[in-house]
Amino acid sequence: KNRLPVAMGMAVVMTFALLQPVKMNYRDLTWNEDASSGKLEGALLFVEVAIDSYSSGRTSSSFSDVFDESYTRINHLHTTAAIMADTPSVQPFRNGSTLVPLFTKWIPRVIWKDKPREDLGNSWGRDYGYLNARDASTSYNLPWLAEMFMNYGWTGVVALSMLIGGLMGFISKVVSARVEGSVGFAFALTISSAFFFPESNISLQLGFIVVSVVAAWFSVIVVTALSKQR
Repeated sequence: KNRLPVAMGMAVVMTFALLQPVKMNYRDLTWNEDASSGKLEGALLFVEVAIDSYSSGRTSSSFSDVFDESYTRINHLHTTAAIMADTPSVQPFRNGSTLVPLFTKWIPRVIWKDKPREDLGNSWGRDYGYLNARDASTSYNLPWLAEMFMNYGWTGVVALSMLIGGLMGFISKVVSARVEGSVGFAFALTISSAFFFPESNISLQLGFIVVSVVAAWFSVIVVTALSKQR
């Protein structure tokens, strides 16, 4: 309707401000605990923590505190600076090894049963000494800029940034600019969302685009076949 959903936007901001402190309490409660419980149990526990936090007055954090905690989650400058200081003086350049999963993402695990699992978030942290050597479960986010430098230094930062920019332009022109209807827009937004938060390693986030495109292509084939059959 060519109008901004101001009320909805304000509701989202207020909900975020209310639930962010609860999320911190929930993480403190469940960190390093057994993760075998299902999503429903986790959701119920989150609701219980929210009710308990506000009824007991333990969520007295100001909006500034909530903002600072949230900003800390997306601010990876300290990680980037540490990797730049330790590469290649402490750890050698990876020379593209962290990007290899990009070329195997499209292969289903049903076909390739021994397909290597992507655990870069844990392995690189232990290699650099940022995680305990015996910690095999914690995942340390590897942001794109840091990963680019980790692989090829400043050359990698420039070259990989240009390649990713080209990919963004290609998706924008070939997919986003040509979609029609809500379904097409939803698909374009889904495959473009990987570029919004470059906080995890490149193959993990850009690989999502590969998986989305393959899944959509397969769905179109199935739906087309069923339509012809009918």
